[in-house]
Amino acid sequence: MKNFYELHIDSQLSSSDPIDRILNVNTDKRSDGRWCYTITQEKGEPYYDFINNFLDLLDGKYEQLLDLKITKDDIAIWHIYIHDGQCNLEFDPQRMKRLGDAGITLCISCYQDENIDYSN
Repeated sequence: MKNFYELHIDSQLSSSDPIDRILNVNTDKRSDGRWCYTITQEKGEPYYDFINNFLDLLDGKYEQLLDLKITKDDIAIWHIYIHDGQCNLEFDPQRMKRLGDAGITLCISCYQDENIDYSN
């Protein structure tokens, strides 16, 4: 099992530096015009509260991002889950409400780990 938590921001900026400064993180802008901040969680590591942590990064920064022509419609939080069996994801109402109140999209992708032998 492996989780990737990503904060995506669509941007036409030629550098990730202005977004990095506003959100106080260091990352690389992807070649497709998307700024992406990624946290990786390996099996056995404690849960990373990605929804609250990413919303905390964004809180109070929406006007600064708007100065860069970045709206809430340009922002998405991703959970990419690589698993070795059944895939179940659960999110409590408080996190979902906070996400909805912020107007930020949640995207989830689940993949079966192709390196695991399921024939046993």
